[in-house]
Amino acid sequence: MKKLLTISVLVFFITGNMNAQSTLYEKPVKRTQTLKTMSDPAPAPAPAPAPTQVNNVQKTAPNLPIYRITSARIHILTGNDNKEFPSKVSFSLYQKNYDESKGDRWEDFGLFEVRQLKNEMKINSNTEMGLGPINNGNTSKNYLSNIQNSGLVFEIIYDPNFFADAWRIEGISLTLEVKDQNGNYHPTLGSKTINFQNATGFLNGEYRRMVCSIDGSLNGITASIEKCSDCFLLWKKRL
Repeated sequence: MKKLLTISVLVFFITGNMNAQSTLYEKPVKRTQTLKTMSDPAPAPAPAPAPTQVNNVQKTAPNLPIYRITSARIHILTGNDNKEFPSKVSFSLYQKNYDESKGDRWEDFGLFEVRQLKNEMKINSNTEMGLGPINNGNTSKNYLSNIQNSGLVFEIIYDPNFFADAWRIEGISLTLEVKDQNGNYHPTLGSKTINFQNATGFLNGEYRRMVCSIDGSLNGITASIEKCSDCFLLWKKRL
């Protein structure tokens, strides 16, 4: 019995020793570490689409209106002394800043004209006629923006056939049409009639010239009759 007890004690110590060694030499558990990965960068924005082209011409915004004077008509009221045939009269409309003494060229400033008209204008009659455009009216001198900066002059030059001939003018008005490049009328100046309140008096062999001033808003300012001994030479310079 004593021998059996001794054997049991030895077995107990041996088994405990083996379990302790098994614990000391147990393989460590392999631990995995989850690494935080960086996300891919956001994609760059797609490039803007190229402008649409039609027949190799890039589309643009609709053209802004460019207004110009496209026609001019005059209305003349003759008083109690007619304009006789074949006495001549010339009408012209041009930019006010035209200065012949500075060498300005007529074609760069003149807008519309009628030269050396011989028709009779009877006593107490109303004569209406259109003026012809200079250089077809296609240059920038006709642009409303330029005219608003300078103003206009409407001019009459009388060339009597006989020294005693005279022509009595009782009133003058001028009608202008203003349109854009598409043929549309200007919203406020599309058809503008300009009146000259003091455009009255005699034109004769000495006082041959009437000058009517127009401001940049196409309003008549004043009219005056002037001596013009060299009017014929004046018109020759404008040819």
